[in-house]
Amino acid sequence: MCPPSHNMRSVTSLTVAVALLSTACATLLPASVQERAAESVVKPKIFIISMFGPEAEQWYGIPEFDVLAMNITVPGFSPLYPDAHCTADGDICQLTTGEAEINAATTIASLVRYPGFDLTTTYFMVAGIAGVNPEVATICSVTFARYAVQVALQYEFSQFEIPTNFTNGYIPLGSTANDEYPQSIYGTEVFEVNQDLQKMAATFARKATLNDSDDAIAYRANYAATSAYTAGAQAPSVIECDVATSDVYYSGSILGQAFGNYTSLVTNGSGVYCTTAQEDNATLEAMLRAAVTKVVDFSRIIIMRTASDFDRPWTGEAATTNLWWSEQGAFEPSLVNIYLAGREVIGGIMDGWNSTFADGVNATNYIGDIFGTLGGTPNFGPYTYNNNPVKRSVAAKKRNVPVKIRRVVTPLTEPQLASRLAQLSARALPANAPHGYVPQTNSCPSSKPTVRSADSLSSNEQEWLPTRRNATLDPLKTLLGRMNITGLDTTSYINSHSSNASALPNIGIAMSGGGYRAMLNGAGILEAFDDRTPNATSAGQLGGLLQSATYLSGLSGGSWLVGSLYTNNFTSINDILAQDTPASSSGNLWQLDQTIFEGPSTGSIQLLDSVGYYTDLQNSVSDKGNAGFNTSITDYWGRALSYQLVNASNGGPAFTWSSIANQDWFTSGSVPFPILVADSREPGEVIVATNTTVYDFNPFEFGSWDPTVFGFVPMQYVGTNFSGGTTTSDVCVTGFDNVGFVMGTSSTLFNAILTTVNGTNTTGLFASALQNGIESILGKVGKADDDIADYPNPFYQYHTGTNPYAVSERLTLVDGGEDNQNIPLHPLIQPLRHVDVIFAVDSSADTNNTYPGTGSATGWPDGASLVATYQRSMNVSLENGTSFPSIPGQNTFVNLGLNNRPTFFGCDAKNMTGPAPIIVYLPNAPYVYNSNVSTFDLQYNDTERNAIVLNGYNGATQGNGTLDPEWATCVGCAILSRSLDRTGTDVPAACTTCFNRYCWNGEVNNTTPGDYVPKMKLTELKISSSGAGRLGGSLVAVGISAVAGLLLLL
Repeated sequence: MCPPSHNMRSVTSLTVAVALLSTACATLLPASVQERAAESVVKPKIFIISMFGPEAEQWYGIPEFDVLAMNITVPGFSPLYPDAHCTADGDICQLTTGEAEINAATTIASLVRYPGFDLTTTYFMVAGIAGVNPEVATICSVTFARYAVQVALQYEFSQFEIPTNFTNGYIPLGSTANDEYPQSIYGTEVFEVNQDLQKMAATFARKATLNDSDDAIAYRANYAATSAYTAGAQAPSVIECDVATSDVYYSGSILGQAFGNYTSLVTNGSGVYCTTAQEDNATLEAMLRAAVTKVVDFSRIIIMRTASDFDRPWTGEAATTNLWWSEQGAFEPSLVNIYLAGREVIGGIMDGWNSTFADGVNATNYIGDIFGTLGGTPNFGPYTYNNNPVKRSVAAKKRNVPVKIRRVVTPLTEPQLASRLAQLSARALPANAPHGYVPQTNSCPSSKPTVRSADSLSSNEQEWLPTRRNATLDPLKTLLGRMNITGLDTTSYINSHSSNASALPNIGIAMSGGGYRAMLNGAGILEAFDDRTPNATSAGQLGGLLQSATYLSGLSGGSWLVGSLYTNNFTSINDILAQDTPASSSGNLWQLDQTIFEGPSTGSIQLLDSVGYYTDLQNSVSDKGNAGFNTSITDYWGRALSYQLVNASNGGPAFTWSSIANQDWFTSGSVPFPILVADSREPGEVIVATNTTVYDFNPFEFGSWDPTVFGFVPMQYVGTNFSGGTTTSDVCVTGFDNVGFVMGTSSTLFNAILTTVNGTNTTGLFASALQNGIESILGKVGKADDDIADYPNPFYQYHTGTNPYAVSERLTLVDGGEDNQNIPLHPLIQPLRHVDVIFAVDSSADTNNTYPGTGSATGWPDGASLVATYQRSMNVSLENGTSFPSIPGQNTFVNLGLNNRPTFFGCDAKNMTGPAPIIVYLPNAPYVYNSNVSTFDLQYNDTERNAIVLNGYNGATQGNGTLDPEWATCVGCAILSRSLDRTGTDVPAACTTCFNRYCWNGEVNNTTPGDYVPKMKLTELKISSSGAGRLGGSLVAVGISAVAGLLLLL
């Protein structure tokens, strides 16, 4: 059911969009999605068993069935995965056990004892990834097992201490040689499932076209040189072979061969080892015990594993390389193949239910364990307990799992990073919140989180910075070496100071707000700065500037850009734009041809229709509210936004901002430090003042440098109740920092738009029921301040003498541009960060058809954001030691053309009272396309999307040097300027020329400008826009007019 309508005043520049989401939720939720009574019993036909999140996510949001229609919390399930998920009719269900044997056994034991399920006729399909034996199969293949063998249930000796006649360190229990049958039997060594069902499932699965990748094709080719590995060099296929289980990962031909021999040994030669996983024997033991009491039918179990990596290297590769370093390219395809093959199996069973499967598939082979517990006589092993008295195991457990799941963190070289990012392109962060969008309460760690004073950088940032600064040396050296700064050997300069990276340039990049306009224009600039972009490292290009930067900040639309890159493993803009096929498994980011009202294309990874889309938004937010957390319209907006910005099923509801800190590409210092910005707004406040408190979100912390608050809390524990700087109990909250919620923490004035909707005779998008719904939902504006992002206040009773929010247990945040600082410079000008140069990208919409003249073009910047930051820096009650270059007024910007071309501010450090950075101002302007699209435009076809990006690229490169062949040289001079000052190095003549050309010289012209209609600088692209599908036009224009210049800042 939909929640009661919230009291909403405004949220972002796209407030009406979010309102429509809430409205549509009220009208589109299917009646079958409802709470299930406790006494109801679900009788599934098929139960899918996943082991960890990425496997489970393959089943969420698919078109064939919706297992998220009914969520059932089962006592005893893993705290990471507490729910079973079922279709509305209960025919198909799915659970996630958690990884390894104990989790699997406990979860399945809890399932079969739960009275809310009738499992007597249920088919169970284990559906997970596994390592693969190249003697039998290859990566990306799909396998169906008859036997599951617990291969590590043995004695284990160190490889360095085994007798010379041993082939490996594993000896069957009770035996004294590698090839002896075990003399101590526990009963879990071998399970045999229904071979007839196995073959039927494999036949169904062969209908699927399996996923593969270029990297997997290239990697498996290495195995062709060894005749024993012929199967490993073949294309992926569906194979019937057996699974070895063990809890400890292993890698290498010696252990792979050993466990293959053991599989054959304990199955009397009939078992063929081809995949290795952790959980299957534990799952089967729990099932077997339930089958004894007729709770489940053991003949209805299918074991399907897809091959994510080889269990041993190709001849000539080291085992450690195979496990840790090789990019096998099969992890992603193997996950997709779970779905592709599994849906065929499920479809076959459902289609043939009445004719074949309802009464069960008769097994012509033995089924059960090594003891014959379910009756019958196994053709492997001893047959009775009496013949094999049980002894306790002393064997360690060992196992191979997909190498992509847990990797050793080590510093990456630039080539390694490029290779890694190509692999991870457009793939989202690992899920980090076990309850999805709902924050989780846990016992606090022994060292409880506290609020720290902002008198220093966090210890985490201080520890990370040297790693990053050192990682920037090579790309910076390469970048400056291409910039042709006559009179300065930049390579020698970098080398001479490489032992002290702090002497070298410290670069920041700030991406302004402005909706999708800001995201796409900023994307073009970052594409130009990224050395992964084709041709971006040619002469005169700026590729490598991104790799040389220490900090990257964003707010509003700029936060969508920054957040989207980092939540998708710092993929490149070029890779995102290359994903033009929504159905491609490689990604579905930035599908802007589908508006937020429609949700993502059903051909994409999301795979939800509009009803499912709205249902998911509603369920996510209502579940959060039901868990005791305040919700607002920003929750809906953030979840909806995630569908376009996070490449994961259902917009990645379990992905958190703090989880960035755990990624190897971040810990190794291979990417800049990301910071998002928001403003506070006091309850009842409508217009956000310029002196409002500014808050930062970074992977380590959340808080403010402003003297009002001057404190930070660990990002991971945002959502926890603090008072006076400490937690109020032993309970801590995690998962509150959902990436969509953080990116969507934004709001704008709303009353005028509501008035426009109520008072305008609208048609189309706002017609009939939708308009009525908007009026109903939004009619309570101002009564509950629901147009904000609502956070438990970590600064409650903290710095009570200066903190105006110390008296409130709620912290209400809005768009970081609502204080007129639409470029997120605030975190980058903090003295403790020592940033030398900031590339300030301004995509603001400051001009309109009445300003500066009545014939002006709308949607271009006029420098207002820089002015606001400069004015704030002059406020002694807020400046906090920050220093900012002098900035002229907006009239001067327009009259001198500073808002229409790159301009440097603060070139002469001697003219400033503090260590201010140079600001390289990059305003949005028409280079090849009129990119001044409305902040309220929500839909863009790929052609227009790419045109705005290309326009930004041309702005960054000045038309690839067409407008100024020395532009790249001048960028290099701006980068080096403060460093040259610190090291006492003479400024080369080439830089003096550049500074004369691009630095603001102090001239002012405050006369009122005339009409501002900028001319196209290069050859204009001729394309067709998205047109009628947009939220925009006259209605929004009226709304903009009504709120005067304030909405123009968005």
